[in-house]
Amino acid sequence: MSLVDCLSKATQPAVVRPSRVADAMDGIVYPPIELLYWIIRELKGNGMGPHVLDYFKHVSPSSLKRMGLALINRDGDSEVLLLCSICVNSAAFKFINTILSVDDAEGLEANLRDCAGRYLESVKLAMMRIQLLGSPSLLFLQSLLCCAFIAQGTGDSTSCWTFITTACRTCDDLDLESKLNNRHAETEENFELYYCVLWCHILDKNYTMMLGRSRSLLGHDTLGALISPPLNRCMSSLLSTYLHLVPVQALFIAELHPGKILNNISMLSRVESVAEDLQNRLQHIHSCITQLHSHSNSWDGLFKQSELSAIEFSYHSLRTSILRSRQICSPRKPTILYHPLTPFFVLFCHVVATSDDEDYRTLKMVEAELEGLNQLSPPIAKLQRLFHTFIGLCEGVVASQPIGQEHYGGTLLKEIGSRDSTTINQGQVDHGGDLLMDKEGGAFDSLWGLFDVQPTLDWLEADFPFFSHNE
Repeated sequence: MSLVDCLSKATQPAVVRPSRVADAMDGIVYPPIELLYWIIRELKGNGMGPHVLDYFKHVSPSSLKRMGLALINRDGDSEVLLLCSICVNSAAFKFINTILSVDDAEGLEANLRDCAGRYLESVKLAMMRIQLLGSPSLLFLQSLLCCAFIAQGTGDSTSCWTFITTACRTCDDLDLESKLNNRHAETEENFELYYCVLWCHILDKNYTMMLGRSRSLLGHDTLGALISPPLNRCMSSLLSTYLHLVPVQALFIAELHPGKILNNISMLSRVESVAEDLQNRLQHIHSCITQLHSHSNSWDGLFKQSELSAIEFSYHSLRTSILRSRQICSPRKPTILYHPLTPFFVLFCHVVATSDDEDYRTLKMVEAELEGLNQLSPPIAKLQRLFHTFIGLCEGVVASQPIGQEHYGGTLLKEIGSRDSTTINQGQVDHGGDLLMDKEGGAFDSLWGLFDVQPTLDWLEADFPFFSHNE
């Protein structure tokens, strides 16, 4: 009956993929031959930084020229031309944005951005028409990778994963990794195959990690050949760092995925061994990331800070997952006492045991600080309401304390402060001020030091739904 009740309720209309048009190229524009020539010339030259240039290498200049001429001359059936348009238009869109970030196109910037917008819309239109069950070919794989990049750039993670999945399947069907093992000459064709396989692995492992999947789409046995020369000789340091993350991600997924080791104490020694090995590998990767911060012309065409933030996030999230693997493997079930609640709960227990008024005021101060952040994060709002409940529980204990009664335990924060040479000066806290913009530090820094042990409060979302306003 619950199923019938569910089906009887009104649901939101599903997003329907448009039906096939008579001509797959209907409404799709593409660059003129002048722009095509400009793109190919720049890709062969040294006008763009090596970091951004790696994002073009899965479609070689020769292939781009052949695809562009096929579009201009309408040479081929509509399905083939559709795939060509995806590769050419995505390259044109990326190229124009790269040029505008490097050169001063005074007076031409608006027109160039309009052109880039039209090429992007054509790619999006073609992405809706591409046949994901098409016959495997290098052109099909290249167009799928272009679609994945565009979907990733526009924030459409669902479509991005769909294109990544199909690209990896196509790469496997074409047996490109075996072909690369027999190709060591540094030719344009071999570089093109190499970067197609490389991007499949990078996208596969990154999204498999982000989605929490228990297995990747492509195996990791052949990753050593991808990292070894000669075909990676011209690779930028940015892409090389991403590539070195791939084997670590692959081993984590294969050996340390939570679904495989959860509460399995028999695997603890194996988990500790693998985790130690992966942490040693991450040390080299961290040194590579540190070197990326140096100022150089290699970043021309990319937003340096955004790229650095992205790769640092990948590094830290992977390292955090590795460090948590031993805890997950242990048969202890996470409870309410896990960070960041632990410091507050310890102080709460101390107030209950000692009826200390000063520590009680500290609890209230922490709860008041969180109240100012309610609108920024639902988990923080939920945590604040939980803290408020704890304060209500110990309020009567403090209120019933006889005047002049000695605290046999003293104040917990004083004890901590005497060891750490850190004190909390409540007079420095302005409850009415903007907490996020406090430049003085003082009590604010000491209080929030309690909570810097865990970067996320997502655990609260799953474990305590009854503290939500909606429940």
